Amino acid sequence: MDKGKAHEVAVKMFQLEGDRWAKNALGLLGAVFSIFFAYGRAFRNELSLFWPFALSAGVSFAAALIALSIRATTDAWRSTICCIEHTPPGATDLRPFDTFAEFLKQHKYWKDATFILCGRPRKKDKCWPKDVLFSVTRLHVVLAGLACLLFAVAAWHFACV
Repeated sequence: MDKGKAHEVAVKMFQLEGDRWAKNALGLLGAVFSIFFAYGRAFRNELSLFWPFALSAGVSFAAALIALSIRATTDAWRSTICCIEHTPPGATDLRPFDTFAEFLKQHKYWKDATFILCGRPRKKDKCWPKDVLFSVTRLHVVLAGLACLLFAVAAWHFACV
């Protein structure tokens, strides 16, 4: 594939990652709303309040894992675009999907998650650097993780009651 076509394909795939972010965020909110709506309408008298909170914690945990996966693919496509842009102008043997796969293999999910939660320790920032707050993708992972934690604590509370 020539450089122009490879760049076009990579940019298109990168733009699709934005749609995945929106769907994941809306899916999380919609699923949690639906769980509590169904509980309030049909299961209030039959089930403990533990179940909707536990189910919401599971959905939030899944959303956080999906968000980490989307971060990985977004970063891999961004790196692919940069790689294509730095090739010589006459290159004709570019394979954007193979390049994407190589960058995706290099992504460390656990390292990414710990960076989001703890950041890189610096002397002035003991735990959480300010740049985490200025990234929508990182903030989405943090909010899904916090939602999971809050729902899990609430489920544990209602399990003990």
